Formats: sequence, structure tokens, C-alpha cells
Amino acid sequence: MSASFTITTFSDVLASTKHEQSGVNLRTLCEGIGGKTGARKEELPLIKLATFGDKRTLRGSLRWDGNVQLVYGVEGDYDGEVMSFDDAVAAARTAGVAAVLYTTPSHSPEKPRWRVLCPFSGEVPPAGRSPMADRLNAIFGGVLAGETKTLSQAFYYGRVEGREFRRELVEGESIDRLHIAGGAIPARAPTVPGKTRSERALSRARTLKLAGRIKSYEEMREALLNDPTDITEWVSEKGIDRGEHELRNIWDLVVTEGVVLDDFYAHMPTHSYIFTPTRAMWPAASVNARIPPIPLLDAQGQPLLDDKCKPMKVPAATWLDRHRPVEQMTWAPGKPMTIPDKLVLLEGGWIDRPGVTCFNLYHPPVIEPGNAMLATRWEDHVRRVYPTDADHIIDWLAHRAQRPEEKINHALVLGGEQGIGKDTLIEPARYAVGPWNCQEASPGQILGRFNGFLKSVILRISEARDLGEFDRFQFYDHMKTYTAAPPDVLRVDEKNLREHPVVNCCGVIITTNHKTDGIFLLADDRRHYVAWSDLTKEEFEDGYWKQLWNWYSEGGIGHVTAFLRERDISGFDAKAPPAKTEAFWAIVNANRPAEESEMADVLDLLGNPNAITLDRLRAKATEISGSFYEWLCERRNRKAIPHRLERCGYVAVRKADARDGLWKIGDVRVVVYAKKTLSLREQNQAAGELTNGGCPQSDGNTPF
Repeated sequence: MSASFTITTFSDVLASTKHEQSGVNLRTLCEGIGGKTGARKEELPLIKLATFGDKRTLRGSLRWDGNVQLVYGVEGDYDGEVMSFDDAVAAARTAGVAAVLYTTPSHSPEKPRWRVLCPFSGEVPPAGRSPMADRLNAIFGGVLAGETKTLSQAFYYGRVEGREFRRELVEGESIDRLHIAGGAIPARAPTVPGKTRSERALSRARTLKLAGRIKSYEEMREALLNDPTDITEWVSEKGIDRGEHELRNIWDLVVTEGVVLDDFYAHMPTHSYIFTPTRAMWPAASVNARIPPIPLLDAQGQPLLDDKCKPMKVPAATWLDRHRPVEQMTWAPGKPMTIPDKLVLLEGGWIDRPGVTCFNLYHPPVIEPGNAMLATRWEDHVRRVYPTDADHIIDWLAHRAQRPEEKINHALVLGGEQGIGKDTLIEPARYAVGPWNCQEASPGQILGRFNGFLKSVILRISEARDLGEFDRFQFYDHMKTYTAAPPDVLRVDEKNLREHPVVNCCGVIITTNHKTDGIFLLADDRRHYVAWSDLTKEEFEDGYWKQLWNWYSEGGIGHVTAFLRERDISGFDAKAPPAKTEAFWAIVNANRPAEESEMADVLDLLGNPNAITLDRLRAKATEISGSFYEWLCERRNRKAIPHRLERCGYVAVRKADARDGLWKIGDVRVVVYAKKTLSLREQNQAAGELTNGGCPQSDGNTPF
């Protein structure tokens, strides 16, 4: 029986905490292996015959190769589903090695999977484990998985409820004192089809770079060497000089943005391929031109051979179709790049669909480090340009930086003369959400067919120079869908791409230089917050803009980003209607047609009756204005009149039992308008009294 030894257990795979237990022997180890239960594998703890220090990886894990202090044994993992558990126990007994064997949660008699723990006779340094792993592999005929070689690799132990579990204690000699006939057999390296260890390290480094976690070779080296995967082993097994050389090559590829297989996903609806660094679509021919054919591997990760004993290969695009397919693509801030088991529908948002993958076109921002306390220069600029609206503007922008996945149900309208710094104010916010998540569009583009600009956290619309070319009313109606939710999902139509749904979370900023002849707003609008500045460009001192932009380039952007991300927006309600500022009412009144006021005056003269016809309006209009009477009589204004009446509180009432929905006064068919504040029954009653010659009730005493 082996001597006592020390083990370390981790409560979960994250390994943020550890528990060391000394004085363990083979029998207590075997008893403890079956003492833990869980509903699924992820609820079980992990075991390692080693001790660890207190140094953590970038993800906070204590379990990584560089943190291993002393080793007390070697663990082996078998997932080949061929060698039975009984055969494994027999092999250990034949070798005479002291060991504990147990089945894994995925084991079954038809597809056996098991693990083996072999303690040493005493503690050994970390470098002494690798040859013992090869010795252990030789005992079982070289079938152990590559994870057996990984210095810091720990394994789940215990039983999953409802699954078969077996364990066995084999008495014998400690493996470090055991002689193995035929010598050691290195465990096979962990493999991922189509990817070498160098490619996996490259993929990891490029992911970290894309996320803004590494910006130099030194940061990349530390990140990879602190990664508790076989990357560390891959570097260490070559020796430090060779490892440094390999890492330098990887960094060169990261810097030059080399194209590798891991950069692509197959979009099955279009049979094209998403290049993940840019989210661009590639045809199969382009993928195959850049990526060499991929070898086919068997279940043990070994190359499959054809009848001429040559490795079998498939084109890269074909491999991607089989191994990295996605059934849909969308744009959804706050979600990972690939969203498993879910699809998004235009009619109702996300639905569950096991076995499918939705690709997320959203790119998270690369955050430039900064100090929120040093952002006062930008905040001063905002308060100088918009002194009474600054807090709302800052909260709005901070919401975009902190909660890009949440819709703000109103647009931000920034108005004022040219040259006062409206664009300068917005610039740091672009970097806080990622410049690629900011889109600019003209009113012409908004009204056009293609609407790829909806894939944005901030959508800026400048109407100062070109809104006059388009119908302002049409633009206002078109923007209703974009400035508020629901709908929760929008359909995006882009050139050369199939239409696809995206999450409706774009925040709209409209900049304008015109208050009276710019955008159109209605008095009951709830989708626009209007901030207006009375500054002129002449009020800014010489050198102001140069100094501000120099401050941006020297770290100010990072300070503003930190400020926006740290600002307390608990009091900002993204769904509530915004306040109606004086500038809002100025725009509303400037856009109020003269005919609307004259219509209201005529209705006042009539006593604001419950129902009205156009003939009665015309008869009274002569008392207000001859020109308004002529406007009412012009046939070309027939479509505008119902709109003006609606703005004054009246809507057309349809006669339910008439085929054309019209009412009759005598033998003449007419449209009757009633107060929209009345119920449908009251509207019909008022229309009936009017057309039957009665005198309907009104707010005044003036009869018809």
C-alpha cells in the first residue's frame, strides 16, 4: 500500500477556490471518490494529486501549470469507449501498480469511460510528473487521453444521479517505484479536428486581442502562459527558447491578422462563410483559396488514411459546413458571438431550438483604459454647449455605453448653429460603444430600401444639410419604428445579403442647425428629447478646438469612456417619455400649419360640436378667412383636411350599415367627423343626430 499523500479539490471547473487535504491514503481516496453526488457532471467537484499556490490566471483560476507547487501522483483519463472498466482494472493489477479507478458520468457498459489515480511514494517537483504520465499510459497500452499529460489538469469525481458508477481499489507499488516492461508511452496530445496546438494558441491570442485584453507581445505571453489549458504544456515541453520562438510567431500572426480556419463559420441559409474578425461574408472559393484542405481524423484524433495510405482531406469550406455551421445570423449586443440553441423571430423575439446556432454580428467595443475623474474637460464642453440639458444628454450617452442591449424609447435631438461642437460632443461616446457600433445616415438613406444602419448602438442622423430635399412628415412617420420599441426585432435589408432580423436597440441622435424649418414634431410626440444651444462659433476662444481634440488623442477618449461606463444612471428611465423642453415646443409651433389654427378657430365658433361635416365648416369659415374657405373648397386639399381635423380632435365616423360607410343628409352622401374623445357608441349617436336633422349636444350652445 502506498504512503499517505496530499490532494487538492476544487468545487467547480473555474477553480477560484481550493481545498487541500493531507494524510490521504489509497483506501480513503477510494472511499472519497464515491462520496460526492450531483444531478449533473457540472455539479461535481474536481480532484488533483498536487498542491497549488495562490497565483491566479486572468480569469481568476488557481488551477494552471505555473501555479503547481508539488505533485503527489498522476491521473489518467480514458474516453476511447473501447477498453472496458474491468479490463482497465485487470491491467492495473497485472502491472502491480497502486491505483484507484472509477467510471466517469458519461460512462456506459457499451461506451466505457473511466479515470485512474496513482499516488507517488512521496512528493515530487512539477517537472517529475510528465515521465510518470507516460509510464501510466504504458500500463494501459497507450490508450489514455492527452489530458493525462497536462500538469494542472484536474478531473471530476463522484457519481451523477441515475447513472452507473463503479470504483475499484488496486493495491500495489507506487507508480514512481514501478518498472514498466517495454518503457513509457507518451499520451496522445489533445486534438481538435483541423487545429494544431499552435493554431489553438493563435486562436486564443487573437480572441484576447479582439477583446482588448492584449496589446503587446508581453501581455500575450502572460495571457497564454496563465491559461489553464494544454497551451502551457505546448510551450513548456519545447523548452523556453523554443517556446519563446513559437510565441513570437503567434504574435506576428496576430499583428498581421493572419487568416486561419478558426476565423470562419458556415452560414447555412446562404452557403457562405462568416469571417469573424470583420463579420464579412466569404464565398466557398475564397475560403478554400486561403485555407488548405483539412485532414480527417478518427475518434482518437489520428488521421484517416485512404487506400493509398495517404491522409484523407476535405476542402476547408466542406469542413466548416460539417463542424462550424450556423443556422441564422442576427445582431444582438450583450450576447456572445455564437448563441447556441436559440433562434430569433421577427414576430416575437428569441425562441428555444436545441441543436441550432445563431451567429451574432455584434462586435463588442475595445475599451481604452482611462480615469473617470479626468473626464471633466469633456463634461465642461457638454455643459457649455447645452447648460440646461447636459445631465439628460450625459445620462443618455452613458446608457448607450453601459446597456447597449436595452432600447431607449426616445431620440436625442441636438440643435444649434454650425461650429459649436455637436459632433465633438458625440465623438468620445463613439469609442465607448465601439466606432463600428455607430452608424451615420442621412434622411434619404432612412427613407430608402437598405437599412443596415439599424445594426448600431448609436445611429446619428444629420438633417442639417439635406432634410429639405425630403418630405419631413414622411421622415417623422418613418422614424417612429426606429426610435422606440416595440417592435423588439427589426428586419434588416443589406446589399448582397439575405434579409435577417436584428434586435431593436439602436439609440438615435438627430443633429440639426434649423429650429423652424428642420425636423417635424407633433405636440403629443413622446419620442424626442430636444436640446438646443444658443451659442455661436464666435463665442469659442482661439485654440479651443485644437486643445480639446489634442486632449482626446492624448487619452481623453479613454477618460470619457470610463466616465460614461461608471456614471450612475439608476435614475434614468429609458422607457419613460422624455421631458418636453422649450426647444421642443418651438419646433412643434414652427411646424404647425396655419390651416390647423384656422380650423380650430372655426370649430370654436361652432361651439366645438360633437359631430361636424365639411359643408358646415365651409359655411362658418367665411367668418374667419376667405383664404381658409378657399383652402377648404380646393379638391387637392381633400386628403389634408382629415389630417387637420384629427389634429384638432375630430375623426371620421363610419356608418356601420352603409356599404360605403358614408352618412346621408337628404339624398347627399357625406363624411361625418366626431370628437375622438367620445366612445364609438357616442360618436355614432352624434353622427346620427346630425344627419337626421337633430341638434346634437355640443360643448357650447351654438346650434348647427
